[in-house]
Amino acid sequence: MARYHINPETGNPNKCSAQAGNCPFKSEAGDEATHYSSKNEARAGYEQKMESQGNRPQELKPIVDTEISPTKADGTRNPKFFTKDELTEINAMEVDGDGFVRLREVSNGFLGEQTQYISRYFSGVNEKFPVLVEGLSYSGRPNDYHSYKLAKSDVPEFIARLRAYRASVFQDCR
Repeated sequence: MARYHINPETGNPNKCSAQAGNCPFKSEAGDEATHYSSKNEARAGYEQKMESQGNRPQELKPIVDTEISPTKADGTRNPKFFTKDELTEINAMEVDGDGFVRLREVSNGFLGEQTQYISRYFSGVNEKFPVLVEGLSYSGRPNDYHSYKLAKSDVPEFIARLRAYRASVFQDCR
């Protein structure tokens, strides 16, 4: 039976692949973190714990530290830099019960592009476009761009990868 825990860094539920007793996430007492039978149960347990401690459930943490510069040495935008407004917009994205955001919200809302064009970076169907979601949590059917979803905690990383790729392409065109 699958076990789920909460990643303390992101506040998101993840499937635990460790053997019982060997989970890398520890409780405050130092023993193995609490595990749940579903992602929804794990998220509900996390939110209940946060509220009982008088805290709001943890919002998305930026994948960049505050020391990073918004521009690189050559004056171009640093793709890993997010403004406070951008992080606020990402935090406000609606998630489903499994912690995923529809690609439509990322593409149309944040990137200002149609989903069908951003989905090229998910499927690998068109070899002209790199797959930018390797190592990220996502779901969807390859020929149905409306079905693509991305874990909310991975949205900043996907956007950073897309920005970096596009910067390299446009730089090569000069």
